[in-house]
Amino acid sequence: MNSFNLLHPQTFSLEKNKLRLYPNILLLSKDLKLELKLSEIFVPPSHFFTVHALGSAKEMLKRNIPIDFACIDEEYFLKELVHDRGETDRGETDRGETDRGETDRGETDHPLISYYKELIKSNPKMIVVLFFAEHSFLYKRFTKLNYSTISLTKNNFSSSLISFIQEIFGRRPYRSLLARDFRANDSFPVDIYFYRPKGQEYSLFLNKGEALSSNKLSALWSQGIGHLEVRDQDFSELISYTLPRGMLKRSEELHYIRKQYKILLGEIFDDSKSDYRVRGEEIYQSILRITERLRSLINLFPAPLEALNELPFTDDSFLGHGINLCVYALVIGKELAKHSNNREDIVVALSVAAILHDVGKAYAYREYSHQQFSLYKTHLNAGLELIQQRKLPLTPLTSTIIREHHEQHNGLGYPEGISADKLCMEVNFFNIINNLDYFHRDALNQEHRPFIKSWEQFYIQETNCEWIKNKFNPQTLHTMKNLRTLN
Repeated sequence: MNSFNLLHPQTFSLEKNKLRLYPNILLLSKDLKLELKLSEIFVPPSHFFTVHALGSAKEMLKRNIPIDFACIDEEYFLKELVHDRGETDRGETDRGETDRGETDRGETDHPLISYYKELIKSNPKMIVVLFFAEHSFLYKRFTKLNYSTISLTKNNFSSSLISFIQEIFGRRPYRSLLARDFRANDSFPVDIYFYRPKGQEYSLFLNKGEALSSNKLSALWSQGIGHLEVRDQDFSELISYTLPRGMLKRSEELHYIRKQYKILLGEIFDDSKSDYRVRGEEIYQSILRITERLRSLINLFPAPLEALNELPFTDDSFLGHGINLCVYALVIGKELAKHSNNREDIVVALSVAAILHDVGKAYAYREYSHQQFSLYKTHLNAGLELIQQRKLPLTPLTSTIIREHHEQHNGLGYPEGISADKLCMEVNFFNIINNLDYFHRDALNQEHRPFIKSWEQFYIQETNCEWIKNKFNPQTLHTMKNLRTLN
């Protein structure tokens, strides 16, 4: 009989979060409007440093003041260069190839590029937003040193977008590991934790160097714990140890997919490239590679239902939500496609929509009151406008799913309030899994549970509660009823 109750508050000591939850922010600019917008986002207890001189910024690095989020204004640098050279009019020579001094010295000598490299060296995981000037001559010379660097023009800047970037690229205190990857007698060079929903705390599960006992392993499965955790600062050491030994393969792959998703979003929002036709095709191919990696990961599980029960992220994040929906699209959507002659294009459209459906939230990224909810609704059209601007070659079905994923069978959805007879099967399905994921993750904040339990409760609620009846298409719900029989 199992003697471990992992969910008991006193089972293991609690680990306090050692990461700074409230980052240090650096702004290198003299633009007062920019400073005001950023100061509205990063409120105390965040530490906001506005620096007007490059020398002062470099002094901060020498004093080892940790910077987590940096905003650098190229326009400021250009003005400083003009001032330092004693020029009265920088003209075209500061922008183009005719400036031999800049061309001959190369980009590494340009103050902005040079300081950017110093920043990244001080903290490789730093989020950097570079505000390029409208006719920047650095666009073609600039090369990212980390994937959490975003280049924006000021006309594409909003406090909502910066908040979104912070959420996407900000450091997480813990990284998820799949409990399925752990075997009896395994030991690791770092501490391993698990999350206790009711206490909303991380508890120590396995000490550094401790061999995993069969009792503890059994407790994971009997108590429905599908994910374990490792501290962010320990993740690289853990993977360096486990990969050569063939351990944690699925966990490492899931982490890789999440990282590629971050990089993809960075490419979508980055303004430093102008050839959108070529870039749109590249972004679309990146999406397909992410979905195929996820499909291959699902195939590593003995059965699709086990992948559904164990793969979904439990954290309330944009990235977790997108990956979860992609898992549902690939597993459950495959069953849906059987009703349409096994059309693979349906599964592709659903999985691509899962990755992209909420990108418009970058322009509506805040909590709204009931009176302001109409502003939140704009994320649907904002997302499609961004996708069209980047010239992603989406199929009409994918675009329809993204545009209508908040419509309802009863006609009370948004943005158009489309009636039931005009909503296609794929939109009906996507609306269900979109709401189902929020339902499942909310339930996980109360207890550890498999996905199938959340689905069965969700199905009962949506088919029996009068006040929410007919929100979703009854026929599509019925098609999904018996998920336990997935094979």
